[in-house]
Amino acid sequence: MVEIEAPAHRLGNGKQGPLLGPGQASLAKHRLPGSQHGLWSQRIDQPDQTSVDGVGAGPRYLLGDDDRHKAGKTGLRTPQRHLACHVAHSTQPRIDAAKRIEPGGNVVQTGDRAHGVACPGWHAKVAIGEQSIQPANRPAMNAPVFRFAPSPNGELHLGHAYSALLNARMAEAAGGRLLLRIEDIDVTRCTPDFEAGIFRDLAWLGIEWEQPARRQSEHFDAYEGLLQRLIHEELVYPAFMSRGEIRAAITENRDNGRNWPRDPDGAPLYPGIDKKLPQAERLRRIEAGAPFAWRLDMEAAMSRLPASPSWAEFDDETLTTAHDVEACPQQWGDVVIARRDIPTSYHLSVVADDALQQVSHVVRGRDLYHATGVQRLLQQLLELPAPRYFHHRLILGPDGRKLSKSARDTGLAALRAAGSTPAGIRQSLGL
Repeated sequence: MVEIEAPAHRLGNGKQGPLLGPGQASLAKHRLPGSQHGLWSQRIDQPDQTSVDGVGAGPRYLLGDDDRHKAGKTGLRTPQRHLACHVAHSTQPRIDAAKRIEPGGNVVQTGDRAHGVACPGWHAKVAIGEQSIQPANRPAMNAPVFRFAPSPNGELHLGHAYSALLNARMAEAAGGRLLLRIEDIDVTRCTPDFEAGIFRDLAWLGIEWEQPARRQSEHFDAYEGLLQRLIHEELVYPAFMSRGEIRAAITENRDNGRNWPRDPDGAPLYPGIDKKLPQAERLRRIEAGAPFAWRLDMEAAMSRLPASPSWAEFDDETLTTAHDVEACPQQWGDVVIARRDIPTSYHLSVVADDALQQVSHVVRGRDLYHATGVQRLLQQLLELPAPRYFHHRLILGPDGRKLSKSARDTGLAALRAAGSTPAGIRQSLGL
């Protein structure tokens, strides 16, 4: 099990916890609200402890022996390390304020920092586990864990089929488990019809997974607990700039924005002008109802690490050899971690679920290779276990472009209706 800690003044259920004197401890157990899968939490208030890994003191995300053994350990020889980039970073000053900003934008009076709920020397441990009925013939719990994690915002296409079939084949070859996760945090674009289509397509392909599938939209409380940890550690800040303001700030650059740094996907990095806003001004805007998103202060986050994050990347699907990749999360700038109305983002919910579900092998498309840097950074900041990764080849269309839902590339349902068979799909994908 993964034991997740959150600040004592803000638990996963959003309620304020008790303050204790030095040396005192208390234990409480409760069910997280809104849970559909029997999520429970256990809180232990205790004095602060110094981090043993150099990340720094504060709320810790403790792992059980089995999980800590998996964290960052490939069990394989790594003869070389692949370098992603070299970017300097420095420490940002911390802001001491008498008010605290909650994830949803509520402003809470904290009182005296030495004695009030904002005191960083206290934290609460939230151990999150799942209780669900699984098939009697499933692999042992210490077996490798793979997952296929689509979003129900469109129909699955051949690219999804390749990733799902590859995960299933690798899990079977390793004697492991295959999980299905529905990544539906975008509640405006994800629909029940698309989700039902995912189940139909996977069943048609002959893929079996452990029941039940995990829906991220049912676990916002758990993600909010992690977000609050980052807020408490002053690693995120409320960003108020609109898209128009971002464009204007970039074009006002002396070269009209032509040389403005861009992330690996080609989008311009966030200017971060409002990162310098005084705390009082941040609070004033939030109390006035200004829209904002929580963005990771990349410079501050990198300054908390003893060394640049890295990950173990398998060389091929046989999983026999791997190499270390030195991540470069700075390439993404101050990425969005959560929004005012949704207390999470793709990056935050992915690292939370991979830890909670004890995923040991992340097998996904090459298009997410660089995003792993941000996720490894979050895993280190939150002291979550590190899976091992394999980023497989992408399935391209006739024009050489990666298949995409947004481009309305032919879905599996349409191929099935046109007479394609699962065997034919596998053959066309080289599986």
